Amino acid sequence: MNKRIIIVILFFLFLLTACFEKKYQITFDTLDDVVVVKEGESFSLPTPERVGYKFDGWYLDNNYQQPFTKDSIVDKDIKLYAKWEVKQYKITLETGEEIILDYQEEIELNEPTKEGYTFGGWFEDYKYTKALTFDKMPAYDLTLYAKWDINSYEVTFDSNGGTEIAKQTIPYGKVVVKPSNPQKQGYHFMGWYLDEELSVEYDFKRIVKSDLTLYAK
Repeated sequence: MNKRIIIVILFFLFLLTACFEKKYQITFDTLDDVVVVKEGESFSLPTPERVGYKFDGWYLDNNYQQPFTKDSIVDKDIKLYAKWEVKQYKITLETGEEIILDYQEEIELNEPTKEGYTFGGWFEDYKYTKALTFDKMPAYDLTLYAKWDINSYEVTFDSNGGTEIAKQTIPYGKVVVKPSNPQKQGYHFMGWYLDEELSVEYDFKRIVKSDLTLYAK
């Protein structure tokens, strides 16, 4: 047979084979990508990303019972479903306590207490410029700092008929500034007392931890 005729026949056989070459499409539930697979040829699958989740493989069903990989056989058009595993993140409190939560899990923190102070909220920085304003776990670890506002207490002086003595506002941890003695005609001032019965004399070296009324004797 003429060599030229053989070449022409082979060319047409190639075209015929190409026309009948089987191709299949793989589509995805979470991506717009389409993978075209030629029968018998290898292929690759995309790896999707999702904030707060770890990709855990492709599946042929949305119940995640039939896994699918690049080594699986493709003999028809298919749709694949991405399986996701929620990630966990850590909250570290300045006290050293650690709390592990799933992404988007509710953040529930006990309100701490500290003698002489009022809790002013949780902050993401130790300078208290970035308050914690969300109530669900973000996709990153957190370190939280408790802000404390020092309490102030009011000290009132009951002079029992003597000259009026001005009130004092004392921050926690400080002491009352001993005022000038009140005056009362016909009486000698004996001191300040914690009780109306005038049985417990007040010690001005004592740290103020609450509102007080002091009574003149």
